[in-house]
Amino acid sequence: MSMDLEKIADEVKHLTPDEIEELYKRYLDGEKNAELLNEYNINVKPNNLIKVLPPQKLNDTLCPYCEVEMFIKRRSKSQGSWNTHPIEC
Repeated sequence: MSMDLEKIADEVKHLTPDEIEELYKRYLDGEKNAELLNEYNINVKPNNLIKVLPPQKLNDTLCPYCEVEMFIKRRSKSQGSWNTHPIEC
């Protein structure tokens, strides 16, 4: 999976796309943010971890207006299923 480097925050640019996905999975599984930040060498406050992760690319969805790939912001572990982010191009 490739990620657009313009959408990746400086704090996580040293991670590979696979490492970012693994980090996000572990985050959702409830591991402590501070431990993840230390292990992945990310320099942000623990409560800002989700904010520096790049949006997820929706590989099977194109914008109906401009025909580019669509993205969605990552869901935080405390976000309810009813409170979802809009899809963006």
